[in-house]
Amino acid sequence: MSTHVQSRGGRQRRILVSGASIAGPTLAYWLNRYGFDVTVVERAAATRNGGYAIDIRGTALDVIEKMGLSAQVRSAHIASRGLTFVDAQGKSIGSVPIYDLTSNDPGQDVEIPRGKLTDMLYGLTRDTQVRYRFGDSIEEMNDDGRMVNVRFNSGDAEQFDAVIGADGLHSNTRRLVFGPEQDYSHYLGFTFNIFSMPNDLSLCQEAVIYAEPGRIAGAFAVRGQPELFCFLVFATDTPPFGAHPDKAAQIARTVDAFSNGGWQVPRMIDAMKRRRIFGSIPSARFACRPGRRAALRSSGTPPSPRRSARARAPAWRWPAPTCWPGNWQRTLIRRTRLLLTSGSSGLTWRPTRHWCRAMPPT
Repeated sequence: MSTHVQSRGGRQRRILVSGASIAGPTLAYWLNRYGFDVTVVERAAATRNGGYAIDIRGTALDVIEKMGLSAQVRSAHIASRGLTFVDAQGKSIGSVPIYDLTSNDPGQDVEIPRGKLTDMLYGLTRDTQVRYRFGDSIEEMNDDGRMVNVRFNSGDAEQFDAVIGADGLHSNTRRLVFGPEQDYSHYLGFTFNIFSMPNDLSLCQEAVIYAEPGRIAGAFAVRGQPELFCFLVFATDTPPFGAHPDKAAQIARTVDAFSNGGWQVPRMIDAMKRRRIFGSIPSARFACRPGRRAALRSSGTPPSPRRSARARAPAWRWPAPTCWPGNWQRTLIRRTRLLLTSGSSGLTWRPTRHWCRAMPPT
């Protein structure tokens, strides 16, 4: 679209999106299409490959179709076959077909590696008017009521009409706006550790789960790839960012939580210590504050296919920019409200006259 969303002085509205995973490039695509001048800043030097498998289902499939990515997405379909539960000795307790868990028709549920979807979304916006700043991040923001003055780690400084954080659970954007996350998060009681290990179990297009009271270990095979995506989950009263902010301490904490674990837990712990790919996240729910700055997918639920699907769901329903009222900022918030919805926590942003507020699940 050639029509631009303009300020009263005729200047094109500038939006900064922090984060280039799934929600960020998706939002950038639609904002660019509807006339905004969009910049995406990403701390990493390039889009990040790898990651666990995610599902695209329901409304998200409609969005993928509208974005012209349906053929690419379906060609990358993993088609996982089932989920098996095992005991401490590795003996099968029972198996469940994947699509029985999702209650979806196989043709309406497409499963692909997260990194592949990220590459597709980036490729869709790379050669448009959207600008990407890789290897950089927001160092400081100042909202003067008219514009957001942003200083980047690179030393560059720019002004934007709005800044939207799509930079993950431990969002740098959210921290700069709202302060330390423990001040506004509601910890839900579990810590998730995600890493990879060699596929010595000969798994193919399937997942295996071993569960005990208060802790769960799992491994997932993407087709017949030589690496498994693994996770160790345990219940704890203290969130990881409050107790052990550094990686080494959190690994030690996880090792202690899984002492004497059965099945493949000893091997998984060894792999967690050695592997380069590692992430530790809490389960949490977040609130928000007024202003020209917002955060997408403000939840810390476990790796959830529905979250990534919802991150693409609503924007294609937006009307052309000529239909946007004078209060463009409120309209921007309202029309991204589903982008600001967590499928697991029920956190929804609803606009009032001047700001938005976090609403509890209904």
